[in-house]
Amino acid sequence: MIHADPVLRTVVAATDLSEPAMVACHRAAQLAHAHGASLSLVHMVTLGLLDRLRLVAADDAEQVEGLLLAALAADVQAVADDLAARYQVKAQVTVERQPIVAGLLSHVAATQADLVVVGPQGAGRVRHAVLGSTAERLVGRCPVPVLVARQGGPAGYRQILVPVDFSPASRAAIEAARRLAPQAQLILMHAFLVPFEGKMKLAGVDDDHIHRYELQARQDAHAHMQALMAECGLDADRVATVVAHGEPTRLILAHADELGVDLIAMGKGQDTVLEELLVGSVTKHVLVEAETDVLVTA
Repeated sequence: MIHADPVLRTVVAATDLSEPAMVACHRAAQLAHAHGASLSLVHMVTLGLLDRLRLVAADDAEQVEGLLLAALAADVQAVADDLAARYQVKAQVTVERQPIVAGLLSHVAATQADLVVVGPQGAGRVRHAVLGSTAERLVGRCPVPVLVARQGGPAGYRQILVPVDFSPASRAAIEAARRLAPQAQLILMHAFLVPFEGKMKLAGVDDDHIHRYELQARQDAHAHMQALMAECGLDADRVATVVAHGEPTRLILAHADELGVDLIAMGKGQDTVLEELLVGSVTKHVLVEAETDVLVTA
């Protein structure tokens, strides 16, 4: 049985001072306030940009760099002051010269953080590129859950969709969701495909047989769902379940939209059973395409 720690103790919010990053800062502050946690705002100045600045500034490079870092620290402190006024949470400010992901991982280790909150950037193709270069790499390497926040503000999470495949990653996602928002309603969802379903049709396997396989897969999923809930100590009267046949990413996003959930919580290793059927990662695609917040567990 899972016994989720009821609180977060340290929340780290990464900010590049952009509008999406401000959304993440507000969400981080709201969570820190709700849990009585400490909040750390981190801004990483990439070494490549500083190297280019030194080339341009030449003899004045050291002085200009010092002024720049002081100005950035003042900007991040202004964000911290605003969050303190809104959420009654005092944030520690850190501005460092490091690669973004490596710097954040180092800061997570130093502060023993329980959660990292980042914001998405851009939309459409730009969103794909940025997530691929920052949030996705952070999710892949971070030892604690990462929250990609698209909704900021004082309200907490009320409904959380948790896609499950009955692996340890599913249990970790449930635990992280309960820890983040103990009062929220959980909706456990399993999306399944019959292995080689499309190829069986092309090979001439008749529809009745395929339908029978689908019914068996659905029954197995329901049984696994009940076992998972029992293992996690979930009350069946307070947790909704969904078992659906179809491509997981499409169904996860469709159900999140239809149900109006505030958060999708999932494990980063949930795609192994479907690796022969899907191109890429379900978690990656949900991170990119979701319109709501997404929590990815370690």
